[in-house]
Amino acid sequence: MDELIKNNILELSFGLHFGWAIEGAIGSSYKIDLSYLSENVNIASRLQDISKIYKNNIVISGDFYDNICRSIDFSKSTDLDKELFSWKCEVEWPCISAPKLKIMDKCPFRWTYIDNNLCIAPEDYIGHCSPAMDFSNYNFEMRIRWANECNVEWNTLPKSEYMPLSHKKLRTNVLGGPVEESGNVMNITYRN
Repeated sequence: MDELIKNNILELSFGLHFGWAIEGAIGSSYKIDLSYLSENVNIASRLQDISKIYKNNIVISGDFYDNICRSIDFSKSTDLDKELFSWKCEVEWPCISAPKLKIMDKCPFRWTYIDNNLCIAPEDYIGHCSPAMDFSNYNFEMRIRWANECNVEWNTLPKSEYMPLSHKKLRTNVLGGPVEESGNVMNITYRN
């Protein structure tokens, strides 16, 4: 039996997607005869199929990733917990003194402002988005998403505008605190 087990390897693959599995009024007094598997099940099945092509046991959709990402309070986490989370989720921890960005500027860093709210990318721009953009109708969140998708940075505020003098020296007894989705530390917990 041991020899048989050694020669056989069980391989599992998963396709993960977010959405309803069954659509219809199943288990309800309003039940109708029209109940069916949702298209989300088909998407998950297709993701599982392509896991073989990519030689990866788990393939997740963008919807699945977006729905499992949320703000997490790490203030009570150990350094090991944070390290494991960082490794598993491919996360980099932000610096406490990370520069604040001028997200609502007319144009991103190194882009040139032209009349009529038009911003032109520098000649060396290699992102996949348009090199000419009008941000006048973009709100804060839209600008952040656009910059992430297009590999563009916004200008930074001078340190004196976002870092009060009392915080310029980093205390040695800092424990950390919960981190917002934007990467900012919401509040800092200090040792007594």
